[in-house]
This record gives sequence, structure tokens and C-alpha cells, in this order.
Amino acid sequence: MKRKAIQLANQTLVVSLPSKWVKEQGIKKGDEIDIEEKGRELIINSSGLSEKENSIEIDISGLDSLVNRSILGLYVSGLDEIKLKFKDPKTIDKIQREIMNALIGFEIVSQEKNSCVIRCISQDSGMEFDSLLKRIFILIKSMGEEMIESLNKKDENLNHIIFTDHNINRFSNFCLRYLNKKGYKDQRKTTAVYSIIQGLEHLGDAYKKIAREITEKKIKPSKEIIEIINDLSLQFDEYFNLFYKFNYEKVRLIAQRYNEINIKIHKMKSSEISFFLNEFNRIIVTELLSNQVTIR
Repeated sequence: MKRKAIQLANQTLVVSLPSKWVKEQGIKKGDEIDIEEKGRELIINSSGLSEKENSIEIDISGLDSLVNRSILGLYVSGLDEIKLKFKDPKTIDKIQREIMNALIGFEIVSQEKNSCVIRCISQDSGMEFDSLLKRIFILIKSMGEEMIESLNKKDENLNHIIFTDHNINRFSNFCLRYLNKKGYKDQRKTTAVYSIIQGLEHLGDAYKKIAREITEKKIKPSKEIIEIINDLSLQFDEYFNLFYKFNYEKVRLIAQRYNEINIKIHKMKSSEISFFLNEFNRIIVTELLSNQVTIR
């Protein structure tokens, strides 16, 4: 859209804000908004304004296994307060035990026999977002390195790697929630970054499934499997560096390695592990790299 500059008092130039945007952001007379100068561009940001708290009331009676996903979905959507109703009083124990630890910044602020209220008690900040996003990368990197180290030592118990995925999920949920509430620092890149974070969470799941398969079935991975896991770990390292410092040469390198790793996996005898290895390899290219090119 275009706006005409209006001159006031023979000195000051004024540009009006779009009324639709003003209403959506809840801006009123006297409010302060942030203006950032970038060359020929001026970026107007309403993030300095206090946000309106939004809440929802939901009856989770009978949802059983969907309770976790329902509450998590509401959290990620950006709601600040969730009022839960249920018939079984034991549901509160499930919420405290299985759900609350996954919702960074949320606490149960009141509870009764058949209801409770969980609410955001801290402000979501851009600094937290950047810090936790990098932490997700570091955790996935460590999962790969620890898996390789354990397998080289013939250690078939990889529970410590499985548990790491819990924190990846927590941090991913927070980052997705932040993007839904405030968007990425460059709003045009919000959708792509959202997809990348989902992809990172899927990588953590793939590592977890590989570790669980080896641990529960007491599999003794061959040198071939360890080599492929090592290749995937290096592939992820390349993407990690690419995310923070874009380089088309690295994009080509990752794409080339994808094909090379794919050939190795398809030469393996069919197994659950080969499926998860292939999934990990696919996610790096289809969910991470493809979106990375759009936010370079």
C-alpha cells in the first residue's frame, strides 16, 4: 500500500498508519511504537506494546490419549490461558506429570476437583527464541555424536539419547508458540522458519527412534550402519553452519551428500533402522534445506 506524506508546521512530515493494522495491533492514541531505520526502509513494529491476554475454555473429558496433544496444540497456537474441565479428578495428575514440563513458561495457577487453569506466567522474548533455537541445533548435534560414540564402544543402551529428545520437543514447542504470537524478526520468513523448526523436531524424533530400536531389540549395529549414522551427523553439521551463515556451495554439497547417503541406505538389508536413517536423510533436504533457500 502507499501513503502520502503530510507536512505539519512546515517542518515535520507525517505518514498515517493503515487503520486495519492499527485495530489488529490494538494501538491507541499515545501508545509508543518501535521504528527501525534500514537504509531506504523504515520498519514499524508494535512489539513494544503490551499484548492482550487471550484464553480459551475446553472440556477434555473422554479425550484420553488426545489430552496431551490437545493442550500442546493450544499452547503452541499462542494462547496465554487455558481453562480445562474434566470429569475424572485423576486427570489433574496426568496434566501435572506428563504435560506441564513440556510447556515452557506455563504453570497451573488454580485447580478444583473437575477443572484447572494453566497460564503463561512469563513474557516470551526474542532473546529466548534465538537462544532456544540454537539449543535445539546443539542438542540434535550431540544426539548424533553420542550415538556414534556409544556404538563404537559396543554400548547397546542408548536411553540417554532417547531422553534428549524430550528437551528438543520442549524447546521446539516454545519456538513455534513464539512464531505464532510474534512472528520471526523478518516477518516474510516466519512460515519458512516455522517449517524448519518442525523439521528439527522431526530429526530429534528420528534419532530417538533409531536409539530406541537399538536399545529395545539389543541390536548390534554393523560398521555399515555406524558409517551411515556418522555421514548423517556430518550432514546435519553442514546444515547447522548453513542456517547461521548461508552459502550456496554448502547447499550443493548437502544435496550431493543426500544422494550419496541415499545410495548407501538402499544397499542395506531392509530393517526398521534403515527406514529411520532414510527418514533422517530426507528431512534434512525436504524440510530444512528447501526452506533454508527461501530465508538465505
